[in-house]
Amino acid sequence: MAIPQLALGAGTKINTVSNKSVGVFIDWLPASTDDLKNMRTTDVKKVEYYDYPSDPRFLGNAHVVNFVMKRYEYGGYLKALGSERFIANDGQLNLFGKFQSKRFTFDLGLGASYSKSTHDFAESFETYRLPQNDGSEKTFRRTESVIAADRHNRLLWPTLKVVYKTDKITISNIVGAAFDHTPINNTTGTVGIYPDNMDLISFDKNEAMRQNSLSYSGNWNFILGKRNTINFYPVYSYTHSRQSNLYREGTAEFPNYAEDDSHSVRARLQFNHSFGNYGNLKIFCQGLFYRASTRYSGTTDMYDRLTTYRIGPGLGYSFSKNKYYIYLGVGYNYDHSKYRQTIEHS
Repeated sequence: MAIPQLALGAGTKINTVSNKSVGVFIDWLPASTDDLKNMRTTDVKKVEYYDYPSDPRFLGNAHVVNFVMKRYEYGGYLKALGSERFIANDGQLNLFGKFQSKRFTFDLGLGASYSKSTHDFAESFETYRLPQNDGSEKTFRRTESVIAADRHNRLLWPTLKVVYKTDKITISNIVGAAFDHTPINNTTGTVGIYPDNMDLISFDKNEAMRQNSLSYSGNWNFILGKRNTINFYPVYSYTHSRQSNLYREGTAEFPNYAEDDSHSVRARLQFNHSFGNYGNLKIFCQGLFYRASTRYSGTTDMYDRLTTYRIGPGLGYSFSKNKYYIYLGVGYNYDHSKYRQTIEHS
């Protein structure tokens, strides 16, 4: 795009020419990397660029690119992206569909990937310095060299996005899930400890991991009239993961297992009023809730529980004219955390 204020950073990241980050939106809604991949470029009506926009839908970003898309009265399209690397032995497939019917837009995505690798491993070299009773220090080095490795991974992620849009109301809801499974992650090799033991000891490590997650994010915008708007941004995610690790070194064996459940909720409610040429006022309240429970078993048995929440009201005022931008804000955060029987407030 011939926009002189913009430059491409590493990968697909967009920056200003002065290397400031740029927020990317599609029809005034935040756009993810997958949204840009699945966007049909022939449906782009125009591309808008803003410095310090006053529109609250741009979430306070100082620099913004907004793609304005063509809307279907009724209809849509399907799109597929796929890749396969035969030597690396991995592949990915993305299916995307968009359907519009008057005020509603439905985006359905399905992605899947796999990988099988015999070259995915890490070798470790560790130096230990231990103080002795006579005041001296004993130094030895432990090296772990890998002879063979085998790792298999499968990932599946479905998403559904529903957008309701009128002249004064825009409501976007996204529901997604991810199923990440690594049934095999094995390495074998030798361990050496120098200078105490010059003989190499064989080791093998067998690991497995499964992580399932569910997420929801909303973006609700209401234009009330008289230069007043209300924005609400709810986010929720749940993750369940299981891991197992069996390590053998010589005749010693160390089994370890972990299972975790975590819930995360975030929300922000914001009221905005525009004074026209005299700036913009926003009053907001944001909250956060997080709970995690993790159980360990094997060489160590442990059950960890953490709960934390935050409440934070605040207000801000922004003013922009010619080359000048001013923002003044004040806020308050109250945090409450409980880890096992320990409680902290701040």
